Formats: sequence, C-alpha cells, structure tokens
Amino acid sequence: MHDQDLERLIQTITDLVLARLQSAASEHRARVLTVLWPVPASHRELLLAGVNAFRQPHTLVQWLVHDPLVEGLTPLLPAGERCYPMSMAPLESLLGSATPRDVVLLAATHLSSTAQLLDMNDDLPWVQVLLQALLKGQQVLACDDLLRSTGRTPVAQRATSLLQELEAFGVTTTGASGLAKVLRETATQSGFAPFAQGGLLTEEEVVALVRAGQRELRLGPTTLVTPLATTKAAELGLALVWSRD
Repeated sequence: MHDQDLERLIQTITDLVLARLQSAASEHRARVLTVLWPVPASHRELLLAGVNAFRQPHTLVQWLVHDPLVEGLTPLLPAGERCYPMSMAPLESLLGSATPRDVVLLAATHLSSTAQLLDMNDDLPWVQVLLQALLKGQQVLACDDLLRSTGRTPVAQRATSLLQELEAFGVTTTGASGLAKVLRETATQSGFAPFAQGGLLTEEEVVALVRAGQRELRLGPTTLVTPLATTKAAELGLALVWSRD
C-alpha cells in the first residue's frame, strides 16, 4: 500500500470515529438546565427545591446569577455545580455547548426585566442566553411570581399584559410553588438513553452519576468512554461494568 493510500485510509477511519463520537455526544450527553437569575426574588427556597427536582443521574445544572446574589447562593449548591455572576458570564461556553435538548429557566423576572427580554435587548447576557435558547428550540421556563396580580390598577394590568406577551414569546410560565413538579417531569422526559444501550460517557456524566449516589454503571458493547471519564470514575469510586451482550 502506498503512503498516500495509507494516509487516505487513516483519514477516512478518523473521520468515521469523529462522526460517531459527535453523534453519540449529541444524543446521549447529559441534559443541562441553565438557571438565569437576573433580579432578586423572595422565592429562593422554592426555586432551590424546584431545581433540585431536576437533578438526576443524567442531568447537569449551571447558574448565571445577578452578581449580589452569588455569594449567598453558592454555598447552597452541590459541590462542583457552576455558578457564574452576570458580569463574568462565559457566553461563548454557554452558547456554544447548548443543544435543543437543554432547558433554560428564568428564575425571576419583574416588569422592567421582562420588558428588556421582550425588546430582545441581547446586550444583557441573560437575555442573549434566553433568546439563543428560543432560537435553538430549547424548552424555556420562567417563574412568574413577580408578575402575577389580581388587582385592576394600571400597573397590575401592565404586568398581566407583559406576562401574556412572555407566553406568546415561547416561554412557559409557572409559579415557584409549582416549579418542582414541572422540572421533575422535564428531567424524566429527557429521553436520555441508558449507557447499557450505547452512547458516550464523559467526565461530566460520571460526576453527575456519583453525585446522584450511583456506584456502579453497566456499559454496553457500543458504549464509548472518554479517557477523562475513565479516570474520573476510578477517582470517585464509580465501577464501570462492561456487558458482552
């Protein structure tokens, strides 16, 4: 075999392997919930309980939070869960890694922040993330507690109007008290294929599995495991059991 033929063969095999990895990563990667929290709100405990309902072995959570809220929120999150202040939002990473299977939650929004979103003011990091999520077809949820009103004043009517526009925008609204039910259903309906049937196991998924209490993971013959995932599994005590069937 000539050198040129060998190079073409190697390139063909490399392309096939990369295509398989990319396909598996897209279909089997953990589903990510990005929580956008641009304004203060009084329903923090309900919000935390709701997000906790989303945490499953095959899901991940990351936060983009109004700067003054970061210090009080970070100690309440699981170790290793990412929490970014708005002023240091890693937009390239957040936007580049998102897929249509992921979910975005607007943790709180009031009159002016809702108006900024509806005006598509994507100079604001959280608005940019949310708009890109809608463009990619991701599920977008919003806690609407700060917009709900039973009054008839002009302000109440404006809040009701903004809420209706938000829903027409493609955002599913819910009260903080019902958030846990919505996010639990969202997480369990993610369509994440078991690793016993194939897929790509990454370091992030290993961390999520261990965080959820799993100590053994059965892998099928077609499952792909990254070197970092193997190392992390050994480090965290997650036994990887290969099936021959």
